[in-house]
Amino acid sequence: MIAGLLVFIFLLYKPFGLIRLPLFKVRAFEAIPANTALMLQGPMSRFQAAQTLGKTSFDALITEDALYQQFSKDWALIKRILSESEGSDPLIFSQAKLLIALQLNGVDDLGFLYVLDDAPKHFDLGQLLATKGGSRSMYKGTELYTLTMDQQQTFVLSRFRNLIIMGRLALQVEEAIEQLKQPHRNLLSDWGVKKMLRRKSDRVINCYVNFKNLALLLSPLFGQKDRPLLSALPKIGSWLHLGWEVEESCLKTKGQLLPHSDNTWLAANHQLEPQASGNLAAFLPDHTGLALRCAIGDPAQFFQNTTSAPQTDFHKYFAPWLADEMAYVITEPYSSDFDDEQFVYLKINDETKAQHYLEKYAQLSGHLEDIPYHNRSIHRLMHQDIFLPAFGPSLNNLHQPYYTLLGEYAVFCNSRQALEICLDKYLVSQTLANSDAYLQSQLALSDQASLSLYINIRHLRSLLRAYFQPSLRPTLDRALAHYSKVGGGQWQLKAEGIHYTIEGCLPVQPTAPERTEVMWKMALQAPASIAPALLQNPKNREYEIFVQDEQHRIYLMNRGGDILWSRRLDAKVLSNIYQIDYYNNGELQLLFNTSRGIYLMDRDGRDLSAYPIRLQSLASNGLLMVDFGGRKEYAFFVACENANLYGFERTGRPLNGWNPKRKVGRIHHPMRHFEEAGKDYLLALTEAGRLHVFSRDGRRRFDPQSFDAAFLSPFDFQHHSASTRIVATDQSGRARVLNTSGQSFDVHLDVGRNEEVRFAYADIAADERKEYIVLSDRELVAYAYQGNQLKKLYQHRFEYSQEQLFEVNQPSNGKQWIGTLNAQRQQIHLLDNQGQLLPDFPLAGTTSFQVAPLFGDDKPILVVGKGEEVYAYRLRP
Repeated sequence: MIAGLLVFIFLLYKPFGLIRLPLFKVRAFEAIPANTALMLQGPMSRFQAAQTLGKTSFDALITEDALYQQFSKDWALIKRILSESEGSDPLIFSQAKLLIALQLNGVDDLGFLYVLDDAPKHFDLGQLLATKGGSRSMYKGTELYTLTMDQQQTFVLSRFRNLIIMGRLALQVEEAIEQLKQPHRNLLSDWGVKKMLRRKSDRVINCYVNFKNLALLLSPLFGQKDRPLLSALPKIGSWLHLGWEVEESCLKTKGQLLPHSDNTWLAANHQLEPQASGNLAAFLPDHTGLALRCAIGDPAQFFQNTTSAPQTDFHKYFAPWLADEMAYVITEPYSSDFDDEQFVYLKINDETKAQHYLEKYAQLSGHLEDIPYHNRSIHRLMHQDIFLPAFGPSLNNLHQPYYTLLGEYAVFCNSRQALEICLDKYLVSQTLANSDAYLQSQLALSDQASLSLYINIRHLRSLLRAYFQPSLRPTLDRALAHYSKVGGGQWQLKAEGIHYTIEGCLPVQPTAPERTEVMWKMALQAPASIAPALLQNPKNREYEIFVQDEQHRIYLMNRGGDILWSRRLDAKVLSNIYQIDYYNNGELQLLFNTSRGIYLMDRDGRDLSAYPIRLQSLASNGLLMVDFGGRKEYAFFVACENANLYGFERTGRPLNGWNPKRKVGRIHHPMRHFEEAGKDYLLALTEAGRLHVFSRDGRRRFDPQSFDAAFLSPFDFQHHSASTRIVATDQSGRARVLNTSGQSFDVHLDVGRNEEVRFAYADIAADERKEYIVLSDRELVAYAYQGNQLKKLYQHRFEYSQEQLFEVNQPSNGKQWIGTLNAQRQQIHLLDNQGQLLPDFPLAGTTSFQVAPLFGDDKPILVVGKGEEVYAYRLRP
C-alpha cells in the first residue's frame, strides 16, 4: 500500500505535475508566467559584472541600450536590497543564479521580472521590511513585501521556498506566485523547454525565446495591417535558446532551435546534410539588410517534401536548372512594404538550361520584356506566386518579377530599378564578400551549414520601423539609434537530432563609415525637365515626389519611388509646387503653373473645377502663392509675356487691384512676398533691372528702383528682427540692398573674375541673418556679417565650372547648405556650412535637388533628376 501510494504521488508530481511535493526545491523556470516571451539566465556574479561594462566594443554598445539602462536602474535597487540589508549574505552575488523575464506591462511599457534561485535560507524578507520600511500584503497565502526606496521608487519582493521573486509592479510578482501554485501549467511542463534545459550550455548568459509568446508580445507594437505577419512566428518553431560570450570585438552565440512540427520547409531542410556556404556573398550587394540562405540538396526531392502539389510551375520551369542553394534577400529598406527591396537568388546548375526554361515560362503570359543593361539582359515574368513552393506563404512577396542571370545565380526582384542597382554594385565589386564585418563573422564560423542568416544590424531599425505603429516609431528610433555603429552578423543552423544547433557571430567593432549610395531610382519616359519637388501627404505624413519630364508629363511618386500616377500637361512647369487647403478640410491640393495656365489638382492628379485657368498671354515666370494672414485666403500672382502682372483669388477670379497691373515689364524671376509690421510687400524684378514693390491691394509701397543691370539669379529678402532687407545681385557681383522704405546701398561681392555671377541669399552661419553666396565660373565665395562688417566666411574652388547655384534646406537644424549643378558633366555638389564638400560628392545628377528625411527617420535622403531617371541618394551620416 505504501509503495502504491508513493507511485501514485510520483505520477501526480512527475509526469503530470498536478501537485507540488513539500520540502523539495523549486526551479526558477517554474515561477515564470506562461505568457513570457523572452528570458535571460545566468549567475548573479555575471549580472553584477555587467554594471562595470566598458572594456570591450560590445560593452560600449550595450550600455546605450534602453532596456539595459532600465535593467541597470532595477539592478541598483536589487543590489541595495540584497547586499546592504541586515542578515544578507555577501556571497549571494557569486553563488546564486538569476532568471530575468521580459514582460509587456503596457502598450509601450516593457518591464522585468527577477527570480533569484538558491537564495540563502537565513535571508529574511520580514527583517528586510523592518529595516528598509514598506508594507506587507498577502497573495494566495504568500507574503508580498513592497519597499519604497529613494525618490519614491517601489520594489516588490516575495519568497517561495528557495526562490526570491522581485519586480517593480505587484502584478508581476503576483503572476509568478500564481504560476508556482499551478505546477502543471509552468514552463517545465513543456517538453520542448525540458529538452533545451537538458542540454548543457558552455555560455555564461543564456537567452530563451518562446515564438508563440513573442508574437503576442509584439502584437500591440505592430500596426493593425501588419499583425497577420506575426502569425508566421509560431510556425517557425516553439523555442529558441541562445547562449553568448563576449570577445573584444565580437559577440558569439551558440544555441538550439526547436522547429515547429508542422513546418514542412524546415523539416525538409532538416533531412539534408549541411553544405559549404559557397560564393553567394560575392553576388549580394553590400547594402543587403537580410539574407536567408538555404541548402536544399536535391531540388526535386526537397520540393517534393515541402509541398503537396509537385506539379506547380516552379517544379516544371525552375527545378530542372536549379542547383543546391537558394536565398531570400532584403536590401537596405526604404519603402513601406519592402516590395522593391526583396530578392530571390537561385543557384544555377546549367546557365543555358536556365535561360531556356525561363524564356519558355515567360512566353506563357504572351509578353516577354527584354531590357538591355550593362551588357546584360533584364527580363520580366508576368506571373503570380512563383516562389510559393520555394519559400512558403510567409516569404511569397515577389509577383511579376524582373530577373537576370548573374554569374552562378538567377536573381529575381519586383523592381527593375532595384535590380539595376544590384547589377551596378556587382560590377564595381560593392558586394557583401568585400565587407569587413561580413568577412570577420564568416571567419569565426564553420563553413558548413543547413541554413544561414545574415542581418545587417544597421538596417534593423528600418526593418522594424515599417511594421511598428506610427505613434511608437519615435520610441523605436531612440531605442535602436546607437546600433547604427554595428555592421552585419551571421547565424548558421545545422540539423542535429530533432532540433537545429545554432552558431553565430556579431562583430561589434567600429565599422567603416557608410558611403553615400543610391537608395532607389525610377525611370521616367523622358529626361527630367524640372527638379523633383518633395511634398508631404497630409493623411499619412509621408513624403511624395513631384517631377516632370521633357515631354511635359508630370509624375507623383511615393517615397520609395513608385509612380502613383502620371499625366501630360500642355507645357513645362514654371513654378514651385505649392500645397494648399482649398476646401479647408485638411486635404491638400497641388498648385502650379505652366506658360499656358494655372493648375490646381487633387492628389490623384484630377483638376479641380474652374481649373486650369487659361492665361490671356503666355506666363513668363512661375506663379507666387500667398496665404494672406495665414487664414487660407489664398491669392496667386503671375507675370506674362505681355509685360502685365496678374492676380487671382482662390476661386480663380481676378484679384482686386491686379486686373491686371499693366506694363510692369517682362519678368522671368519668381516674385517674392513678406509681411512687415502688418503690411504686405509683393516684389517683382524685371529683365531690365527694375524692382517693383506692391501692397496687397496693388498699390505701390514706394517708387520702382532702377538698377540698370542684368540679374542671372532671383532676388531674395531677409525678414529679421534686426533688419528686413531685399537683396538682388547682378551678374558682375554687385549686390543691391533695400529696406522697406526703398532706401538702398550697394555691396561689391568679389568672386573670381566677377563675370556671370550667380547669387544665393541663405542662412548658413551660426546667427539668424542670411549670408551672401556668389558663384562665378569655378569660384564660390560666401560672405557673412560679423557685427556690422561684411566679411568673407569661406571660399571654395570647384574642379569644373558650375552652372547653377541654390540653397538646400538641412533636415536637422533649420540651416541651409549650398548646392551647385554642372549639367553638362551631369554632376551635383553640396557644400556644408564651412564650405566643404559633403562626403562622396560630386554625385550624378542633371537638376537641382532637395534633401529631407524621406523615410521618416534621421537619414538624410537627396532626391535629384538624372537624365530619364529620378535618383534617391542616402547621404553618409
